[in-house]
Amino acid sequence: IALDLLPVGTAPYGEGALSYLSDYRAQTELLGLSEQPNLEKMLPLNPDVIIGQDYIGESIFGQLSQIAPTALGKWEGYSAWRKYFDFVARIVDREDKAKTVWADYTRHIDSFKSVMPPHLANQIVTSLYVYSGAMTMDTEASFAGSILADIGLRQSNFGSPDDPNESRVSLSEETLPNLDADILFINVYDAESESLLAEWERK
Repeated sequence: IALDLLPVGTAPYGEGALSYLSDYRAQTELLGLSEQPNLEKMLPLNPDVIIGQDYIGESIFGQLSQIAPTALGKWEGYSAWRKYFDFVARIVDREDKAKTVWADYTRHIDSFKSVMPPHLANQIVTSLYVYSGAMTMDTEASFAGSILADIGLRQSNFGSPDDPNESRVSLSEETLPNLDADILFINVYDAESESLLAEWERK
């Protein structure tokens, strides 16, 4: 969408993953979830090209290629989202548009830095997710964490994984009080997640 191309179909990571793109959903066919896309629904869409990630698409590459030319980008974790965006731009021949997108991104980052209160530089900012009966914390290798790093904000090192590409750390009721954060962004996905968060807050 950022490249001014609206997909005819998509298989999102989760059922709620496209809620923030509601203005476009009516024009894009949902093809199941990313780990098991519905090829029967994909076929009548007659796509010009199919774009995906290698760790999901390799097992069905032959079937996808029979529907349309298929390009699978190497998935190197959420922190590599920039490389994956450039891969998509290259496949759809929108590299000039990608340069404009990156210029806008840099401008937004610089704009935020110019008005960011000085005291934020000494505070730890952390993004949490509550879903499926659990809570996780973003690391700097996550999508959100990599953007916070671009801004120059400090992030929690609590429970840092051995793998530097690991994007999230699992939290528990017992470990949550030890989280070394000054500012928390808490993301909930559904009513069940909101109920779990409320329960943990009461404790």
